[in-house]
Amino acid sequence: MDITKMVEMGKRIYNNAMFEKKDENGKVVLSDEQAINALVNKTFTPDGQVRDLEQFRVFNRLIVETAESEAQPKIEPIINLLADYKKVGRYDTVVYKIPKKARIKLALTATGAGVDFIRIAPNQIETPAKPKTHQFGVYYNVDRMLTDPVNEFRKAVDYVAEYKVKYYFTRIMELVNEVKDAGGIPKGQIVEGTCIDIVDYRNLENRLLRYGNGARPIMVADRNLIDALAIKQAAMNWGVDGKEGLFATEDLKNELLRSTEITQILRTIAIATDNPFVDDANSRVELPVDEGIIIAGGEKSPFVIREFGSMRTAEGLPDIEDERVNLKIDFKVDITLLLGQALGYI
Repeated sequence: MDITKMVEMGKRIYNNAMFEKKDENGKVVLSDEQAINALVNKTFTPDGQVRDLEQFRVFNRLIVETAESEAQPKIEPIINLLADYKKVGRYDTVVYKIPKKARIKLALTATGAGVDFIRIAPNQIETPAKPKTHQFGVYYNVDRMLTDPVNEFRKAVDYVAEYKVKYYFTRIMELVNEVKDAGGIPKGQIVEGTCIDIVDYRNLENRLLRYGNGARPIMVADRNLIDALAIKQAAMNWGVDGKEGLFATEDLKNELLRSTEITQILRTIAIATDNPFVDDANSRVELPVDEGIIIAGGEKSPFVIREFGSMRTAEGLPDIEDERVNLKIDFKVDITLLLGQALGYI
C-alpha cells in the first residue's frame, strides 16, 4: 500500500469511519482494522522490537500526515485565538504589513533556540517573515499499539496536534517575556506580584479595551491563575469591609461553584491552557501556571504565525525507550510578535 492510500486509511480510522467488506456469510474479508493491525505487525515484533526500519519510518509518517490533515482543523481555532495564523506553501515568500497606528521599534521572532530581535524603522510599512525549522516531540506506547492499534493510533494522532499547540504557546510565552524585559509592552499593561489585586487587573483590562475600541480582551492562562482571579473578583470590596461581592455576578458564582473552567474575568474572555500533570507525583506540568497573556480584542492578534508547508518526521531513527517511541517532528514556521501595545501580561 502506498503512502497516499495509507493516509486515506488513517483518516478513516481517526474519524471512526472505517471501511469493512463482508462475504455472503457475513464474515469480514477486508477492513481498515485488519489493515492497521497488519501494518503494526509489519512494523513491530510481538516483543516490541522494530521489525523493519523503513516500515517503521513509514508508520511514523502515517501518524504525522494523518494529524496534519485530520487533527489540524480541530486545533486551528485554538491557535487563532492566540495569533494571526495561516498555513502557506513551503517555499512561499511572506511579508507582514505593519499596522498604520502601530509605533513599532522592534519585532521579535522565535527561532526554536531563542529569540531574534528585528529592528523596525519609523517609516517601515512591512517586514518579511523569516521561517525557521522548529521541532517538537511526542511519544506512543509500542505495547498498546500492538494490543489496541485502532485506539492507540487515534491517540498518537491527537498527541501530535495537541503538542503542536503547546509548542506554539511555549514559544509565544518566550516572546512575551523577552518583549516585556525589552520594554515593548506598555508598563500599565503588566501586572506582577505575589498577591495581585483585581483592581490592578481592571486597570490593565481598561487599557486593552481602549486599544481594541471596546472589544473584549482574551486571556490565555493556566486554570489556577484564572481561578485565583475569579475568586479575587468575587471577594472584591473596594476597600470597604462588609461590601464583599460587589463584582460577584450570578454567572460567576455558579462558575465558581460548579464549572470546571472559568470563562470570564470581569470583561475579559478567559481561556485555560491544556496543562495536565506530566509526572506520577502530580508535581510538574509543562506550561507556566503563574503567568498568562491578555490580547486586545477587535483587531488581529499581536502575534503572527505562518506555517510553511507540512509537518515532517525528523531525519534519523526515532528513539525507543521503555517501550515508547519518541517521535520527533520538524516543521518550518515563523512566529513573530509585532504589536506589544496590544498585549498584556499578568
